[in-house]
Amino acid sequence: MKTTLVFFAVFHLICFRALGAVVTLSVGDTQTSDSVSIDATQVADLKSFVEKEWPDDSTGVLLEVQLTNRTHLIEGFYLRPNDRGYRGPLTIRGPATISLRQIPGTDGKAFSTFAISPEAFPADKAITIPAGTGGAQVTLESSTDLVNWASATNGVYTNLTTARFFRIRADRLPP
Repeated sequence: MKTTLVFFAVFHLICFRALGAVVTLSVGDTQTSDSVSIDATQVADLKSFVEKEWPDDSTGVLLEVQLTNRTHLIEGFYLRPNDRGYRGPLTIRGPATISLRQIPGTDGKAFSTFAISPEAFPADKAITIPAGTGGAQVTLESSTDLVNWASATNGVYTNLTTARFFRIRADRLPP
């Protein structure tokens, strides 16, 4: 029974990690900023944004998105779906740091929830060879540094002096 429970707990953690996570950023009172970082293999989708109401459609918070070489500031009223300033769904591809910040001098209160998930596998990284086409050349390659790759022989590798990484490369052949 304990083995079964441990198995399901580990299985649940693995699935949760593969599927992604939900993160809520919150500011208000003494909390003036909150942030989350995503890496190059992740995307963050804004699921909800709730802010204290302001009388003149102004805002007391900013969403700051820091990408590799630039920073974007988005005022809160652009994130409220029922507001005339709303610009539509927001999806951020990593690497990035997403911060919810209270505008200095305001009593801005808000929270935003993001679904963070692995980026979809790029279609150009897979190859399907339909019947009757030119085909593909498939090569097993190995590397000791993940930068320099060389053709490898299919077989058994034992007692290596250095760690070795393997990949399979497929190149389309003309019809």
